Amino acid sequence: MKKFMLLLTIMFSLFCFSGCNSSALPKLDDYILLGLDISSNGQIMQTLDFSVNSQRISELGEEKDLESFKQTLIEGVEELRYEFLMNFTLLYLQNPVEEFKINRGLIISAVTYNERQDSVGFDMLFTSIQSWNYYHNSGQIEASDGAVLLSKNTQQGTFPFSAKQQVGEDESIYVGDRYVQIYLQAVKDLSFNAQIDNSYSPTLIYDYATFSKRIHSDSDLKLTDSLGHKHHIWMVNHNQLTAENTISMTTYQVNIGLWYILCVVITFIVGVVLYIFYERKKIAKVFKRKYKNH
Repeated sequence: MKKFMLLLTIMFSLFCFSGCNSSALPKLDDYILLGLDISSNGQIMQTLDFSVNSQRISELGEEKDLESFKQTLIEGVEELRYEFLMNFTLLYLQNPVEEFKINRGLIISAVTYNERQDSVGFDMLFTSIQSWNYYHNSGQIEASDGAVLLSKNTQQGTFPFSAKQQVGEDESIYVGDRYVQIYLQAVKDLSFNAQIDNSYSPTLIYDYATFSKRIHSDSDLKLTDSLGHKHHIWMVNHNQLTAENTISMTTYQVNIGLWYILCVVITFIVGVVLYIFYERKKIAKVFKRKYKNH
């Protein structure tokens, strides 16, 4: 949650100071965020956040409508949290490892309403990279260019909201559509639900934040916050959500060992050349003296 507050601050600042390019930024009255924050200490925070847009609800209804909506939305997001918890629990039971158990290797927060951000959501903290790898199978395509001194590794994957989720034996739905349904379900019992049904089209945001400066991506925005996190941010309006939405990240890794070997080899070659040059000069002087004596 704290990370997303930083994200909103950054995007607001960019909006205020970017001048003529402000049209490129999404209107954040309605958004659903999936965030992944990789800390320098190896912990990974995964965030799911729904904007409430209290102003719109208040304008359309009464104060009691807003409180009823918040509570219903919290209950809907709580169902999502429970699904995550059950899936992770099943994964753990298949191969129990004490250090990765729930509430130790993985800590899932409660679903709460954040008044400052006007949002409802929860966080999942993986206490180490090993814990993250234990619970996830990324399914990403990796490609290496085979470079020796500088390796390039590219990962391509589906935009998280474009992933398909099973909702029945023979039925699946986009993750983004499922999340939108949760929001709309929360307004179903309100007298003005038809107005929101017709206008609700949130910006779907995926924010990948890391301290690494070696990662490059095809994200819509690349921002660095005051803590040094580099954010790669993809944004798709719900109306434009398709299976074709993808993300791509490339990591460049310098092979320090090979560069060291190369430096040693170059130094050796230069030394040999200088030695040969010096010896030749010495021999030339000897011959020159002998020639003068004769």
